[in-house]
Amino acid sequence: MELTYCQNFFSTKEDLEDLFKDNEDYIGTYTFYDEMLVKEAKVFYNDNNYYVLRNNREDEYIISSSYSWYQMFGTIIYVPTPFYFSFEPECVDAYENEYEPNLVMDVVFNKISFSDMKEFYSRMDEKYYHIDETNQTITVDGYDCEHSQDVEDCMMFDYKNHTISGIDEDGKMQIFIQ
Repeated sequence: MELTYCQNFFSTKEDLEDLFKDNEDYIGTYTFYDEMLVKEAKVFYNDNNYYVLRNNREDEYIISSSYSWYQMFGTIIYVPTPFYFSFEPECVDAYENEYEPNLVMDVVFNKISFSDMKEFYSRMDEKYYHIDETNQTITVDGYDCEHSQDVEDCMMFDYKNHTISGIDEDGKMQIFIQ
């Protein structure tokens, strides 16, 4: 998969539209959910990687990969997503207990539709995701940067049952958000 995970800051007084108007990787402007922050972002796609460019402060911008992550038996796995969330147990607890409604559930299942998710993944090579229309699930490969290897079918978004699952130590899907 060779996913690229990075975040860079830069400043410019130039008009952003002028900076990338001729960039063939530019997809458009979307609402990007970075945990509790909601930002308008310019979205780019190249070689199975999404990048989001958003304003940080006056004349300062952040460009980063578009992903979420979780720990799979001690290793951080990065998964391409049209939002950013950490699916660490402490973070999941905070999303569930400190926000009403549950922050992740609200973003993933209310603000981003099954159709939106299908569109996001459909740009990627089909070997990196599986969409089950009948059960309304999307299963996605992730990437283990520490060991430089793909992790097949490591996260599943279940729109029918409103759950998010990840692979556990035994290689089985375990629901960690419902």
